Amino acid sequence: MRRFFLLSLLFGLFLAAVPAMISRTEETAGAQAEGFTQTAAAPVGGEETIAVFLPEENKTEDVPVQDYLLGVVAAEMPAEYEPEALKAQALAALSYARHTLQSKDAVAADSATAQGFWSEEEMRQSWGENYETNRQKILEAIREVSGLSLEYDGAPILAAYFAVSGGRTENASDVWGGDYPYLTSVTSDGDALSAGLTSTKAVEKDAAFSALCEIRPPEDKAMTIGVTERTEGGAVKMITLGETSYTGAEVRAALALSSANFTVQEEEDHLLFTVTGKGHGVGMSQYGADYMARQGASFAEILLHYYPGAVIVQKNAEPA
Repeated sequence: MRRFFLLSLLFGLFLAAVPAMISRTEETAGAQAEGFTQTAAAPVGGEETIAVFLPEENKTEDVPVQDYLLGVVAAEMPAEYEPEALKAQALAALSYARHTLQSKDAVAADSATAQGFWSEEEMRQSWGENYETNRQKILEAIREVSGLSLEYDGAPILAAYFAVSGGRTENASDVWGGDYPYLTSVTSDGDALSAGLTSTKAVEKDAAFSALCEIRPPEDKAMTIGVTERTEGGAVKMITLGETSYTGAEVRAALALSSANFTVQEEEDHLLFTVTGKGHGVGMSQYGADYMARQGASFAEILLHYYPGAVIVQKNAEPA
């Protein structure tokens, strides 16, 4: 009788455990469907730090990864964006930092050369009475992607991103010359809805001539517009001004245009630029990420769209 009772008790415990086993199996299958794979690795999260070079203070600090991502996401993406877009931004920023640290001693806290990074004081100044709400919203997004890694061929990717495109992102090879398999032109349909999609800028010919001299002196000041070649993403690849050719990226940098996706009209004493989008155009469109999130896309779907061929890896700590 006692043996029968013990067998019945064990069988009951097994039946009670079955729903939890099924639930964990379904969760794993769902994660794999979203592009996750699992692998054993060193613990990440609270113990990981990012070496950050602070230009204004001319020093490098090791910043806990959560604090670093809070500062980067705050500086690089509007806090009012959807949570899934903020998660995508957080994981992209972490991957960018990890990729950079493979070849450099630190990541610069500079949006012009690397990633922006706000201090607590800058967050308070920018957000005002919304400081605590925005801070908690971003921290929650960071926690949701804690322990993940955005990779290609087993290494963190150069997860470049920018504000908004003209409808397609750019091939890295067209903008920077380097070939990154996961930084290729993809659609970014929602960008057309951005209120700041198009801008205009008038530049006096003399000023344009002087600015372009810093790159490659034009042969004359006429600045007559010649043949324009475009990239797959729509940006200017090459343009002839007078008898001299420049890349779209060179013109954008020299004349401080919002992007290299522009048209230019020659006026009597100036050049009138009509510019579409904002940023270099490579990688993830931040506005496009928010649009995808508003349509119901998860952060994983956003990232795997803008970085084709990349995978999101779940980093599990090895058992103690």
